[in-house]
Amino acid sequence: MSSPDTAPTGAAEQAQPARPTPYRRRPPLSDEERKERFAADMDKTRNEQACRLALAIAKRITPEGILCPKCNELLTKGRFKIHPDGGWKDHKNGCHGDAVSVLQAFGVRTGDAVRVLIGKPTSTPIEIPEDAAALAAAFVGTKSKILRDVFNGVLIYGQKTGGVQAAQDFYGTWHISPEAVTESGAVMITDTRQFAARILERFGEEALLSCGLFTRASNGKLYCLINDRFPVVEPHRHPVSGDVLYMQFRASHAQYQRYLEHKAGNREYKGSEKIISLRGAPKSAQVGTGLPRIEQLPAGSDVWILEGFKDMLAARTGGLEAYGLPGVGIKPPEKICQLLARHNVFVAFDGDEAGARGRDGVKQVAEDGTEVVVTEGLVDYLRRHGVNAQPRELFPGMDATDILVARYASGKATGSPCGCPTCTRMRASHPQWFAGG
Repeated sequence: MSSPDTAPTGAAEQAQPARPTPYRRRPPLSDEERKERFAADMDKTRNEQACRLALAIAKRITPEGILCPKCNELLTKGRFKIHPDGGWKDHKNGCHGDAVSVLQAFGVRTGDAVRVLIGKPTSTPIEIPEDAAALAAAFVGTKSKILRDVFNGVLIYGQKTGGVQAAQDFYGTWHISPEAVTESGAVMITDTRQFAARILERFGEEALLSCGLFTRASNGKLYCLINDRFPVVEPHRHPVSGDVLYMQFRASHAQYQRYLEHKAGNREYKGSEKIISLRGAPKSAQVGTGLPRIEQLPAGSDVWILEGFKDMLAARTGGLEAYGLPGVGIKPPEKICQLLARHNVFVAFDGDEAGARGRDGVKQVAEDGTEVVVTEGLVDYLRRHGVNAQPRELFPGMDATDILVARYASGKATGSPCGCPTCTRMRASHPQWFAGG
C-alpha cells in the first residue's frame, strides 16, 4: 500500500497540467498581400457613413455649419456636399477629398485613418467623440434625401413634359429602340429655361448648387447644366430602388456638330463637349447605367460592359444585356462588383487605343523580365473583386453604336441599306466598313 506522500506514477502523470500548444507565428505578408489588404480596407471607407465619422473625429462639424477640412473656412450645409461614395466637396473654394483625407488633414497617419474608420485598432490612440454619430446625423442626415429628391425630380419633370418621347426621337437617330430608352430612364428636357426656373423655385439655390446641377459663373450668375446645348438627361440609377444616384447630360444634335468640328480639327475644344456631368462629383460617384435591368437578370447571364450610356442602349437594342460606364477610367464600386459577380461579364470598350488601355490596363516589362502593372485595366480590377470578367475587342475604330448603325447602313438589319442621314453619313465617312458588302 502506498503512503500518502507517494502517489502512483500514472496518477502523477494525470495530475500534470497539459502543455500549451506551441504558438506558431504567421508568415509575414508579402508586399502584394499588404497592398491588396490595404486596398480592401480603403474600399470600406468609401461611403457616406465613413465620411461623416471622419468629420466628427476631426471636429469639423459645428452648430453653425462645417469647417472645410482643407481651408478651414466655415461653410453652410448647402456649400458642403458629401457623395454616396464618401467623397466630399467644398463648393465655395473648390476643396475636395474623401474620408481618409479629412483625418490626414487632422494629423492622423493614413494607415490609422483607414483603421479607425472601419473599426480596427490603431497604432496611436485616436479620440472618437461620444456624440460623433449624433453630430454627423445632425449635419448630413437629410443630405441623401435632398440629392434623391432633386435627381428624381428632374426625371419626373421630363416625364410630365414629353421628355420620354423626345428622348426616344433623339436616340432613334442612331436606330436605338424606344423600349431601351424608356427602360433606361433617360429624358430630354424640351423647355430648358422653364425647367431651370421651376426646379430653382422647387428646391432653392443652395440645394441645387450642392447637388452639382447648378453652378455659378465668375460673374455671379447661376447656370443650369441642363440647357439647350445639353438637354438629354442620362441617369445612373440604383439597381434595386431605381432612384437616381448620379446623372450626366448629353449634347443636342447642334452641340454634337460642334464636337465633331473640334474632333476634325476645325474648332477649339472650349464649348465643344459632347457630354457634361454634375459639378463637383468624383468619378467614383458615377456608378454606371443600366443597373436595374442587370439586377433582375437570372444568375449566370451574359453581361457586356460598354463605354457610355448610348453604347449601352445600342447593345440592348441589338439584343445584348449591357451595363454602361461613363468612361474608360471609371471603375464600378464594390457593391456593383458584387452584383456583376453573379454573371458572366465581357468588357468591350470602344475599338480604339483608349478603349484598349481602359480594358487591359498599361503594363511594362522590368529589367528582370517581370511584368509591372502601370495602370490597372477594368478586366483585372473586376477579377480582383470576384467578377468572372473576360476581354472582348470591337471592330477597330468602332463602338457599339457604330456597329448598330452600320447594320442599318449596310442593309443587314432590314434587308436593304437605310437612307437616313445618320446611315448616309456613315457610308460616306467610313467606306472601308462597307467594302465588299
